Amino acid sequence: MPKCASSGAYTELGLYYLIMYKLFFGKRVFATLVSVTASRWFWRGIVGLFVIQAVYIALVGQFSMAFDEHFHLAAINEYSKVLFPWQVTQPPGPAELSAFTADGSYLYHYLMSFPYRLLRLVTTSQTALIVMLRLLDVGIVVAGWYVFRRLLFELKLSAAPAHVLLAICMLMPMAPFMAGQLTYDALFFTSCGVTVLLLVRLLRTVSEQRKLPLSLVAWVGVAVLVTLQTKYAFFPAALGAGLYMIGYLTRQTYQKRLRWSSIWQSWRTDASKGSGAVAVGVLLLTGVLFVQRYGMNYLNYGSLVPECQVVLSHERCLGFAPYGRDADIREKGWYKTITQKQRLTYPYKWYEKMIYESYFAVGPKEIAYPVAEPLPVPYTAGKIVAALGALTILLRLPWILRKNIYAQLLFAVTGTYVVFLFLKNYGAFLATAVPLSIHGRYVLPFLPLAGYLVYIGLRPLLRKQKMQTVSAVAVSILLLASLWGGGMAAYIIRSQDTWYWPTMQPISRVVRSVVAPFILK
Repeated sequence: MPKCASSGAYTELGLYYLIMYKLFFGKRVFATLVSVTASRWFWRGIVGLFVIQAVYIALVGQFSMAFDEHFHLAAINEYSKVLFPWQVTQPPGPAELSAFTADGSYLYHYLMSFPYRLLRLVTTSQTALIVMLRLLDVGIVVAGWYVFRRLLFELKLSAAPAHVLLAICMLMPMAPFMAGQLTYDALFFTSCGVTVLLLVRLLRTVSEQRKLPLSLVAWVGVAVLVTLQTKYAFFPAALGAGLYMIGYLTRQTYQKRLRWSSIWQSWRTDASKGSGAVAVGVLLLTGVLFVQRYGMNYLNYGSLVPECQVVLSHERCLGFAPYGRDADIREKGWYKTITQKQRLTYPYKWYEKMIYESYFAVGPKEIAYPVAEPLPVPYTAGKIVAALGALTILLRLPWILRKNIYAQLLFAVTGTYVVFLFLKNYGAFLATAVPLSIHGRYVLPFLPLAGYLVYIGLRPLLRKQKMQTVSAVAVSILLLASLWGGGMAAYIIRSQDTWYWPTMQPISRVVRSVVAPFILK
């Protein structure tokens, strides 16, 4: 009798769980999740949360924060002394700004020098200047998120996956931390989005309309040149995009889908119109700036991006912090003892540190950049997402790229950039035996593109009801994990008073005391 009762109890319990599963984890939960994440309120909420966090960091963070604020402020100050960028001169003494007149990553500093000049007319407080410039960076990065949202929409993603992809990126601690400080990474982030968006539009125009409009080609060129002059690290991505577009146009020409005689005729017509003339004019202007800096570098030093010691003396370049650090480490001779095992394990260490530096917190330069550990919940979620994303792209790559020209373009851009970034970091490791300059913010502009590739790889699986349920639960857990300690939470909880402006330390303590009890540490 007890056995039968026990069996009946198990049966009833099983029926109960089955009913609960059907009620809460059936089609309804997937449809509800799609409806919620596709809404404008979800998007506005995520953007609003991002703005609050970035503005908070901009207001309270002690100068100079970790992403080289001291360098960027000094560079902006130098450009504020001249009207045109080619008039800038190398500051005397140790090269604290590296080979300044040969630095191709100058456009952010030149453009920011104009609001800097205006702000100096109304205040003499350096703190006020820094905070106002930081707030401009917040606006630039927020504009970038809207650009990436438009990009994902033009890639035919519906609102729900587009919003989820961007939300995951925006909740990574490095994102608001980068936006809330003075750094050229802010403009680089947004200009990368604009460039890829225009490339996608150009590719669609060629594919669907079999046209190559002069104005669109010119604006693509402008976007590429602006991004390259914001940060020279974009060269590999530009190379990947250029090679893919040339290959695609060649194939279209070979298949007689493009007639260049008609294209030349349309270009002559467009050049005489207002929109075409403006686009070509802006392209010529950015081209002149590009040649003035990168072209002269090549003529004078044999390289588009010459090393500091090629332009200046080794002794002066020791004043530039990264150069002096690398030279000091190399003098210790550690690179002579690098083992084969260290070489083979470096890719994993690089991958691990990229994720770590996307979720940790770091203090200002004045106290030697103290590092604080990531919070466990979002960090664990980030590691899982990174591993599954990389595995999806690796295993599903042939299917992702098959007949999807947009995925092919994004893979060419992202893949080329990441490979060159890895090789540069690996070269620094071989020269010093120390894993240097591995920072998660370097890949932030390309994470939405990688997210698109992952989604395309997983999309066929979502046709099954069971996979819809699994994906709904997984995405819900991921968003909750990203929220529970994501964003600036690590910065708030792990920081010390010395990370903040003196006047903001009491406020930071109050914020920490309010937030800390709700976060798993």
